[in-house]
Amino acid sequence: MKKLGVLVIIILTYFGVLADDGYKLWLKYEPLNDIKLVETYQKNITALYVHQKSETLSIATKEFTVAFKGLTGKSIHTTNTSIEKNTVLLLKAEDLQQLNIKHQVPENKEGYSIKSIQHQGKPIILISSKTDKGLLYGVFNLIKQLQLKQSISNLNIWEEPKIKHRIL
Repeated sequence: MKKLGVLVIIILTYFGVLADDGYKLWLKYEPLNDIKLVETYQKNITALYVHQKSETLSIATKEFTVAFKGLTGKSIHTTNTSIEKNTVLLLKAEDLQQLNIKHQVPENKEGYSIKSIQHQGKPIILISSKTDKGLLYGVFNLIKQLQLKQSISNLNIWEEPKIKHRIL
């Protein structure tokens, strides 16, 4: 009976070592199994443009690039110099004005918009908000769309929380 107890402890310890840590448990990006969809995502998202730098936007950039690589197997580059075709743009309200993009953003500081638009004749995905935190929430929503195997060809998402503070 003692041997059985020791064996159970060894087995449980082994499986405990294989368990995901807290980050991977929540933010796990398993490769998508739909080859045509993956090819579509790879074709329609080739870069990430971040106009400003901040700690929050660095987190958003890292999360999106890690997620996209995990889901599609393709790395994308980040830039703040030029807007290319099929780029995801992370822009706050004042950035929109500087880049001459006419687009409304939600009033709530944690709200965001994700929209497929044309900019200078190039198809792009625009994530816009009043704040860096709103852009981070928008990035997570776009990642969720990819994980749920949703079409990204005609995005039009407007999220504006009804409550003042979100608590995760």
